[in-house]
Amino acid sequence: MENMQLGLELETELYLLAVIIGFAMGGVYDLFRMMRVIFKSGKVFTFFCDLSYTLLFWFVLFTFCTGLTGQIRIFALTGMLIGALMERISIGNAALRLFSRAWKALSARILRPFGRVMTKSAKKIKGVFVKNSLKYQKDEKNEKNHLKVEL
Repeated sequence: MENMQLGLELETELYLLAVIIGFAMGGVYDLFRMMRVIFKSGKVFTFFCDLSYTLLFWFVLFTFCTGLTGQIRIFALTGMLIGALMERISIGNAALRLFSRAWKALSARILRPFGRVMTKSAKKIKGVFVKNSLKYQKDEKNEKNHLKVEL
């Protein structure tokens, strides 16, 4: 049977590394939250973002634990969770608020006018296609009348 003890010094170091990794994973979650702001997401998009983050979090935990100790340790999980929570409380919410305001300003000044230009262009193009389509249908009817041969 293998020795399960790592030693207090190594466990403390691993715990602090887990907190740092958890803090970074909190930043990754903020990126997912920012994507939700950009795309004005619904429940399905939110579900897939959360699922992706959860799978990524567990993959990082598994890789971190098995790469360093060969086993999954509960203190590493708690360290990562505490690190993610610390990021969320300290800078996560403020960063999201700041990003949200910046995105609204950017979209109001740049994207909306661009969208208006694109909408006007699309309406003009649609009008041309509709006119051509009506003309084509009219020409088709005239051709059918000319093709009739009476015997």
